[in-house]
Amino acid sequence: MPLALGPGATGDKLAAAQDAGTDVVYEINGDLRTISGSTDAYGSLAQGALSTTATALVGPSAGTDAIIDSISVFNTGASTRVVTFFKTRNSTTYDATTRWAILTLLAGEHAEWSGGMGWSIYTPQGIIKAIYSPGAGMSVLNSSVAATAAGFASDTYLVGSALALPTGLITAKTMLRWRFDAVKTGAGTAAPAIIIRFGVNGSTADTARVTFTFSAQTAVIDRAVFEIFANFNAVGASGIIAGVAQLHHQLAVTGFNTVQPAGLQTLYVASGTFDTTVANSIVGLSVNGGASAAWTINAVQAEATLF
Repeated sequence: MPLALGPGATGDKLAAAQDAGTDVVYEINGDLRTISGSTDAYGSLAQGALSTTATALVGPSAGTDAIIDSISVFNTGASTRVVTFFKTRNSTTYDATTRWAILTLLAGEHAEWSGGMGWSIYTPQGIIKAIYSPGAGMSVLNSSVAATAAGFASDTYLVGSALALPTGLITAKTMLRWRFDAVKTGAGTAAPAIIIRFGVNGSTADTARVTFTFSAQTAVIDRAVFEIFANFNAVGASGIIAGVAQLHHQLAVTGFNTVQPAGLQTLYVASGTFDTTVANSIVGLSVNGGASAAWTINAVQAEATLF
């Protein structure tokens, strides 16, 4: 539904701020109406650059109200910016009690809000990477469909697995999910490991928080699908991620795995405690197929759901 701002002694306000700089620009479109008159002006209600101080962008004056249909914000700078929106009711209090949405925009990214769809965040190439509805949750997406044949004989960050988690929105309900396929050659018999990493780099430089170590492989060609389901069981300075990993493969007890039941192994692992509040955090996977592994990964899907 459109966002309605009503009149009053102070009037409802839609305010916003960015965490640093003035490089995030915005435009708000909608309908400004005179309640007791005939004025009905549709178009741009406000536009400009955000500052680090929460400022009312739209606030109807006495005798008017506003119906907001769309909001656009663009990060024109070279640094990641966190944009916070506030929606008040006859108030100018901009704090956690009136916070409406938080958006983390990497350099060159932009976000758009529409009444019926919520927020969509786009990469600089115009590809949607996250969907967010205030009060209902947010989905952060990533994927890769280009075949990666890095071998994975040593620990290798999985292209397409990195999920940029919005600052301040990780909760104990946040869910993580990854799915990817792999084909092994006849080489490699070590026990492979899939590792959930959390940090700000989106690489193996991030700290390993959960390690799933499967049973040993055999020297046989095989194809598999790996699925990882994880939750933040706790957040804050003593956060915990716990998850389940499953390996499904074509052969019964050779190739990727020798564990019964045929073609399937399921593991559960929980992390130790760590700080989940670090700004601009990224969670993703690394894959270590072990010595002599020669894997090809063709498709990766990743999703985080935040409530």
